[in-house]
Amino acid sequence: MIWSLCWIIIVAYLYFLPGKDMPDVGFWELFQIDKAAHLITFALLVLFLKIGLKRQSAFPILSQRSSLIALCFAIPYGGILESLQGALVADRTSDVFDFVANTAGSILGIVIFRLIYGRNR
Repeated sequence: MIWSLCWIIIVAYLYFLPGKDMPDVGFWELFQIDKAAHLITFALLVLFLKIGLKRQSAFPILSQRSSLIALCFAIPYGGILESLQGALVADRTSDVFDFVANTAGSILGIVIFRLIYGRNR
């Protein structure tokens, strides 16, 4: 679970970088890079969460429901960060398409886990 916690902090840090610290590229290039970054970031978040939840043995229900728990954490987390980014960070806005990319990435994280570890794990 330590990797999950570290990644959660890194994701929050990236969300709260001021706009002036973001790369200066064209709109379409930034749009494509930005959405891919959201997708990958949240796929990794859910993958780390799911692995951590499956490996822990103190609470069997967390292991059994690891996909649901990971998604129920990551999707609202992405929405909250996106909202806070638009409200609190200079030169940054909230974007519903970023939230969609976060959600798609979260689901992709479950798919990646199943590809690596199998469906029954």
